Amino acid sequence: DLRRVTDLVYSTIQLYGMNPRLGQLAFPKDPNAMFEERPYSEKTAKAMDEEAKRIVDEAYQRTLNLLREHKDDVEKVAQMLLDKETITHDDVFELIGPRPY
Repeated sequence: DLRRVTDLVYSTIQLYGMNPRLGQLAFPKDPNAMFEERPYSEKTAKAMDEEAKRIVDEAYQRTLNLLREHKDDVEKVAQMLLDKETITHDDVFELIGPRPY
């Protein structure tokens, strides 16, 4: 869901310093802080927001491209789910074959 995606992206940027634009800096939230205090500037906050949006947008586009590229397989799996309601890894393997990687 979008909340989990957003939390994960902000964690990679703010907590783990995994963003080339912002560098290897970590900004953990203080659970004891009484107010929403940030140990970084407005400019840095804006950069974090821009990077988070860019990362989510890129992932969304990649997902759409994968769904379009594998539309036939997605439809096969959807039909199997309609028929069986519950499917296993082996069912999917038999239906569309091994993973491409």
